[in-house]
Amino acid sequence: MNIGKDCRGFFMAVRNHIPPNTPVESCLYYNQVYEELSKR
Repeated sequence: MNIGKDCRGFFMAVRNHIPPNTPVESCLYYNQVYEELSKR
């Protein structure tokens, strides 16, 4: 996240997709971490 803080338009991605077999809990955790770390 530190790398992208100074770059306009930066966003996190998991290789442009989240595989269909990813557990829902993992997706929710990923989103939670993103929300916490994305504050500029």
